[in-house]
Amino acid sequence: MFGLVETALAVRSGDPKVSATTVDDLRKAFLAADAIFVPDTKASTAGIHVAKVLDRLGIADEVAARLKIHPNGATAMRELAASRERRPIGCTQSTEIISTKGVELSGSLPKACALATMYTAAVAAKAGHAAQAKALIELLSSAETSEARRRAGFL
Repeated sequence: MFGLVETALAVRSGDPKVSATTVDDLRKAFLAADAIFVPDTKASTAGIHVAKVLDRLGIADEVAARLKIHPNGATAMRELAASRERRPIGCTQSTEIISTKGVELSGSLPKACALATMYTAAVAAKAGHAAQAKALIELLSSAETSEARRRAGFL
């Protein structure tokens, strides 16, 4: 296991952070945004989750025109960084937020709307280079790399 990665909120670097400690805070944050940058809402884990959250909050139709849907979270965050809207926000996995220049991790989703994805790895039974694959997995999941994983957004 490498760790958990949460779906979180993002803002452009220098924009005020968005706090969403409660479901109502999250609803208000989405409603206040003039653009919401997200990964594919039909094919990506974080995007599907965001679509479900917007529906659960009862605001999916209200914010539909403001959704800026991109093929993946990294692209969505690059587009958020380059956006010219006044109050844009983004929502994708924390690793994609942290690794994108021009955006900042604004905060976690409230517990009732949270999603944490577990990242794991395994070596296939008939892998051509099983020993090397096992060594790589051991390195990436080792105590020595835990701080790098944390800085990258893994919990």
